[in-house]
Amino acid sequence: MSQPDTTLRVFFIEMLGEPGTYDASVYDSLVNKDQEGLWFKRRYDYLGDVQFEIRSLPRGDSLPDPSAADGFILGGSYNSVHDNYPWQRAVLSWLPAVREQCLPLLAICGAHQLLGKYYGASVTRVANAPCAGTLPVSLTAAGMESPLFKSVALEPRFHFGNEEQVASVPHAASLLVTSDRVSVVALAYDNHWYSTQFHPEGSAATMGISWTRSKPALCDAYDDDDAGDQVIENFVDIVRQSVNGQS
Repeated sequence: MSQPDTTLRVFFIEMLGEPGTYDASVYDSLVNKDQEGLWFKRRYDYLGDVQFEIRSLPRGDSLPDPSAADGFILGGSYNSVHDNYPWQRAVLSWLPAVREQCLPLLAICGAHQLLGKYYGASVTRVANAPCAGTLPVSLTAAGMESPLFKSVALEPRFHFGNEEQVASVPHAASLLVTSDRVSVVALAYDNHWYSTQFHPEGSAATMGISWTRSKPALCDAYDDDDAGDQVIENFVDIVRQSVNGQS
């Protein structure tokens, strides 16, 4: 792990989708096409004390050694946790090693569901799916106290693009955020593990374009009035404090 006052090493684990299971061509107009890790790295390059490293599991990359990292962000996925692809099983097998190192982790969208599965929760289809657009949510009392939602309004808006959801709060977690469409929106586990159903790392452009072929009416359901960047910055600050022994 990094020493205090050095560059943080945070891995973005890309899990956008098993090749051939989603229409990658909808992203052809983007600079990095469907390489979500590169979208993330470009978007947050203003965080100068962080070195973001990318591992794309569907493209065959291996998971990093937890001892070489300060924190992890697990990206979303077109694939259901019920698909049980080898790289999904690999993540489930790798998580205990991350726990052993007590490293902060943020799991997004499909990774939120994968983490819920890891802790024994059911993952079910969202009623009237998809849940898509830049939508309002509500912080719970725990959410108001959580460092992940520091400086975030009580009823912020975030980008959603979900077919499935974590059906109930796992026994090991506390509920941070809820909404009318999805009840389990964000969770906190111990040792600074967090998960969100929404996409804090997403932009109106990257989220909207994903529906170009399947549900074009949803392309305009997104706007830039969201609190996602604040959540990512807060998570990086959690990693920073963990490295510096402040938490």
